[in-house]
Amino acid sequence: MWAAHDDSREKFFVSECVRKMEQYPEAAACHPGTAMFVEGQEKMLCTTNLDSFEGVTGLVDRYRETLKHAPSTIMYGLFRSSIMRKTGMYQRVIASDIVFLQELSIYGDFIQIP
Repeated sequence: MWAAHDDSREKFFVSECVRKMEQYPEAAACHPGTAMFVEGQEKMLCTTNLDSFEGVTGLVDRYRETLKHAPSTIMYGLFRSSIMRKTGMYQRVIASDIVFLQELSIYGDFIQIP
């Protein structure tokens, strides 16, 4: 997984993602519902989730979903390393996070924890 300098996570984040990925061996990534805040402000900016990926298991359908609804915060989820190694990883190109996620979607499902 990657972590940004300004991220905070629930203490169960990794263990719950691992547990869920163990239940779904075809999963390439596990992502929690995410809340975004602006530093110094108490009001939540927005939330993201993978609800639109629920039940989307076909390769083409998963890829299409990344084009339509993949939240950028999935980059800070947990990835199955054996599937990550099949990708070009995080390259020095424009929108490399989106490219990585789209390629990842070819190899496995995206799942989430609450």
